[in-house]
Amino acid sequence: MCNITTDGLITSTKEVCGRRRIQNSKLSPPTLSLIERRRNTNRESQEYEELNKIMKKAIRRDGRNRRIQMVEQAIEDNMNLRTLRNNLLKGKIRIHKLKDANTNAQYEKTEN
Repeated sequence: MCNITTDGLITSTKEVCGRRRIQNSKLSPPTLSLIERRRNTNRESQEYEELNKIMKKAIRRDGRNRRIQMVEQAIEDNMNLRTLRNNLLKGKIRIHKLKDANTNAQYEKTEN
């Protein structure tokens, strides 16, 4: 009885809510393997320092490649760079610091 109820709940929530969008990783698989190797090494070892240097370079390279791909995609879609920037900022929350008449700081979260 319990299994039937839980199965019904799971299927109905999947129908109503849908599935989450699969997010592509911003890092390449070799970079992720470097991160895993660094996680498994001893922090005091020389290998850890070398892996750290290589990993940081790989992360920067992956970020540059991702930005280049996004700009190329924007050019292919005949979209200007201002629209690309606005699309990148969607979903990020900006925090603005406001002051009232008594110069007390108030914080308010607003979405873009």
